[in-house]
Amino acid sequence: MPNDLTAYKLAAPSMRAGDVIAFAGRAVISYLIDFVSNSDISHVAVVQSPLTATSDVLIAESTIESGISGPQTRPLGATLANYGPGAQAWLLRLSDQVRAEIDWSKFNWFIKTSEDGRIKYDTPGLFGFLGRQIPIVGSYICQSETAKRLFCSGYATEIFEQSGVLRGINWSQVSPQDLVEMKLFTGSPVQLIGKPRNIARFNTL
Repeated sequence: MPNDLTAYKLAAPSMRAGDVIAFAGRAVISYLIDFVSNSDISHVAVVQSPLTATSDVLIAESTIESGISGPQTRPLGATLANYGPGAQAWLLRLSDQVRAEIDWSKFNWFIKTSEDGRIKYDTPGLFGFLGRQIPIVGSYICQSETAKRLFCSGYATEIFEQSGVLRGINWSQVSPQDLVEMKLFTGSPVQLIGKPRNIARFNTL
């Protein structure tokens, strides 16, 4: 059964490009990400374009979906509806200060050029990230930036870096929880699907 989209439909008209969507999935890999990053946030995406009369809200995300691996634009409503039973998701609104710093031409250019098929979802990087969290052993697992593969939060972080907001961050080492803790947002998270709860350490760093 698809997830209830009542809350999403109320929030969708006010979503703006650059806002972040945080997800808490219930698949096995989601639980692994939750465990090693000490959080319940397992995936993030960036709003690429707002709701229009002819199109759903569109998000930019790096994932593997419908045979496509890597950065891709997808309709948010359908993504939320089919995210799986027990899943949760939130709208995180960018602050006005952050919006003022964004070069929107670079924001759109980077998303567009990332979706040409040359960049794949960073599955090795994901497991490298998970492995680096293992005590003692993890310190020997190297994970460096690569422009050919992008994990979901790495892609979202790089969108903000390329558009002038974040600087000097190794985006390959940014977890979904790390991103939602960055002081980029305003107000409280708006829950879109799932059982209501708060996001730990939201907007604190």
